[in-house]
Order: sequence, then C-alpha cells, then structure tokens
Amino acid sequence: MQVVLDATQIASGTKSMKSTSELEKSSADDRGRSGQSGFTLIEVVIAMVVFLVAVLGVFLTVSYAINYNAGNNARTKTLAVMQREVERLRSHRARVAWQRRRGGIKASR
Repeated sequence: MQVVLDATQIASGTKSMKSTSELEKSSADDRGRSGQSGFTLIEVVIAMVVFLVAVLGVFLTVSYAINYNAGNNARTKTLAVMQREVERLRSHRARVAWQRRRGGIKASR
C-alpha cells in the first residue's frame, strides 16, 4: 500500500497519512460535479444526430415504398383494362368466325 501526504497536510504541517485510494476519493469530492456520473451536452448532441440519421433513413425507406406501390397500383389497373379489351377483341373475332361457319355473315371482298 502506497502512502502519500495530501498537499493541505504538508502545508499545515500535520503528519496524518492517507492511502492513494483515500486521496483519490477526497480529490474527486473536492472537484465538485466531475465525480458525478451522467451525460455531457456533447454526448447528448451526438446521440441526437445519430438518432436523427436513423429516423431519416427509415422515413425515406417508407416514402420510397409508398411511391413504388402507388406505381404498381397504376400499372395493375392499366393491365386490367388492357386485358379486358384484348378479351373483348378475341371474343368478337371468335364470334365472327363462328357466324361465318354457320353461314350467318358473308365475307365482303
């Protein structure tokens, strides 16, 4: 165990000796708030910036997904209309061919 004299003890001339751990505890108490635990303002600001970047990334991802799905919705509706028209044209062509075979429609030349 290492024993050291405190600076105030040397100045006052007292001969009581303290161990290094007792001296560290007393000097931490003498410094006031520096011995307390907690976050500094810089740490809080950095944490807020990191959190902001993460939230911004999530927001942009959700925004992209919404826009992409809206585009898919428009494409789906367009495809449904096109399929309906193609089926209507096929149906008409098949009906005309059936009527020709039965002799109902004469081919014009």
